Amino acid sequence: ENPRIEGRVMYYPELEPESGDRFVDIIRREYASGDGLDIEVRYGEGLKERRVRRLVEVRPEETEAIRLIKSGGVYWITGGFGGLGGVFANHLSKTEGVKLVLSGRSELDDKKQKTLDTFRQQGISIDYIPCDISKRKAVTDAYKEIKEKYGRIDGVIHSAGVIRDAFILKKTSDQIREVFSSKVRGALNLDAVIGGEELDFMVFFSSVAGVLGNIGQSDYAGANAFLDAFAAYRQREVEAGRRHGRTISIAWPLWRDGGMRVDEQMERMMKEMSGMVPLETEVGIEAFERILMTGYGHVMVAEGE
Repeated sequence: ENPRIEGRVMYYPELEPESGDRFVDIIRREYASGDGLDIEVRYGEGLKERRVRRLVEVRPEETEAIRLIKSGGVYWITGGFGGLGGVFANHLSKTEGVKLVLSGRSELDDKKQKTLDTFRQQGISIDYIPCDISKRKAVTDAYKEIKEKYGRIDGVIHSAGVIRDAFILKKTSDQIREVFSSKVRGALNLDAVIGGEELDFMVFFSSVAGVLGNIGQSDYAGANAFLDAFAAYRQREVEAGRRHGRTISIAWPLWRDGGMRVDEQMERMMKEMSGMVPLETEVGIEAFERILMTGYGHVMVAEGE
């Protein structure tokens, strides 16, 4: 957030005594190479191999892979009445016979009840369970309630999140803790409580802020970066047979009709600075469906140039 300060993270193997001088030389070289691109750098054994983290464009194509959203499936959406939670509740409800469970920190009020009634009038099975996802007991209780009613859970979308925008110099511990609790603690609790369930998928909704950073959102960026890394870790656990369910973190940009809105001036600024424009709902839904069919643990979505 200070244009005069550039940060960099270096990963390196355990150093041998004879590697000390070479390591000091590498630190000096990294310090001098202020190109602004090499934010994360990893050195291999012997400090001879240098790798940098880069975004690589991928275009998931239509495949013959099994569609993970299935008829009669039981799906739990945390932050279910948030912007994206609502978008994907509506999307999942279009698959025949699905059972939806939405959860959030607040109690059921008239507005939420009206939304549930609208779904039910369309013949959709939907429930709301108040649940503070950052508390292990609350997650355990919600999980038990879902299992008692439906007998299983087929997929989870972790969409809960809190934003407390402020420059990092002005952040309070309480603000940071609140932002981290829903994203980080929520993901860890979900994994701990239902990790043994025979899931088809566990999807975390993160943000491009976790990849690119964003002024005023240092804690939000950090929490989402955790989700991205944790999803990749959990997917490796799935491949090793220690967890179940395709695990993916999707770093979303701003949606035109979901979550935070921007005015025309901000939209023009976004396009000029990054080439990105707000994501259209139909494009986001299509991206979601295709990403579920890939083997990636972390994907960032962007619309525009």
